Amino acid sequence: MYVTRAILSAAEEQLGAPNEMTMTYEILPSELAMIRASQRHGRAHDVTTVLNSGHEVLAIAKHSYPSSVYRIPGGGLQPGEPLAAGAAREAYEETGLTFTPDQYLLRVSAKFTSGADSLDWTTHIVSGTTPSAQPDPVDLHEIREARWVAWDELLGPITELMRETGKPLFAYRIALHRATFAEMCERGLL
Repeated sequence: MYVTRAILSAAEEQLGAPNEMTMTYEILPSELAMIRASQRHGRAHDVTTVLNSGHEVLAIAKHSYPSSVYRIPGGGLQPGEPLAAGAAREAYEETGLTFTPDQYLLRVSAKFTSGADSLDWTTHIVSGTTPSAQPDPVDLHEIREARWVAWDELLGPITELMRETGKPLFAYRIALHRATFAEMCERGLL
């Protein structure tokens, strides 16, 4: 794992300390295999970025997602990359917009299980500012589309579409969306 204590300490000093949560999800063997395939350099994390504008948030769809299913953008840090810099880079790659991180909202320690197999994962959720411009993803290999969605849409109809897929990793993303929205309300960001 290359998200070191020093990287996290620097992020907390720059962006504030996050609230911490734990979650456990039983996932499909194919989902566990997909996560393992993303573990270059021992990666066991993602940095999820909250690009918020009023009551809307930027959401992305990957090519593999069903129509009308979106989630908040995010991806992995590069080895040695500071959390804020990695969040800004990932946001730019997935939305085409500049992102200035300003708060480290949540650190979610997840355990994904698939039968007797398991994997520990951490999601770091960072909010910040971005221009209210039309998104234009840069990483078209990974991202099919990015668009502004109302929080009500993300937490309502999009959540229902994610749930209907029956994929446990979408259930994890639903939980992250809800926790992020609650944390932002708690901090007076919405």
